[in-house]
Amino acid sequence: MTYPPNPYPPGPPPGGSLPARRSHPFRAPLVALAVIVALAVAIAVVFAFTARTIVTDATDVSAGDCVRVTTTGEATVKARTADCDSDEFTFYVASRSSQSGVRCATNDYSRISFEGGGVLCLAPNWRAGHCYEVPRASDPDATYRERGCATPSSDSDHPILEITKRLDGTADPECAASEASVSFALPRPVGYCYAPASDIPA
Repeated sequence: MTYPPNPYPPGPPPGGSLPARRSHPFRAPLVALAVIVALAVAIAVVFAFTARTIVTDATDVSAGDCVRVTTTGEATVKARTADCDSDEFTFYVASRSSQSGVRCATNDYSRISFEGGGVLCLAPNWRAGHCYEVPRASDPDATYRERGCATPSSDSDHPILEITKRLDGTADPECAASEASVSFALPRPVGYCYAPASDIPA
């Protein structure tokens, strides 16, 4: 192994000092500009990601994706893409169509229509042991809301139901005699057993 003949630079002369380091007149402004550019890029990425999650057309999502639906006014809803394993209540996209006026497979599916045309049919992604407020038949089905199981129902038209059992892979769940059932074949078979939350022992 060989070494360079002079691996270290010579030190200052005896009694002398190192020359003062000159600061580059453009260095600080360039660093500040780099920080500003980095922040602008980060903001643009966040904005693009946020904008991309808003569902404005049926082609923005595919069957099997999940969306979170919120109400923004009377009979108006807004959908955003979501993680199907999210702790927040979500819907599965059961089917989609670019045509207007398309009906879903059954009336148990929720339905969202877009102003520019197109329809999403949605199946609720319920979790066993959780309770949900069910809308009136005249309301958009997408106004299901997750509620605490001890929350008193506001009125008989909005019962709060507890999902007592979830069975993936079947559209024919076996439930107790005191329970009712509902199932969805799309986007994949899933069945639920449920009962009024007030009937479930605390």
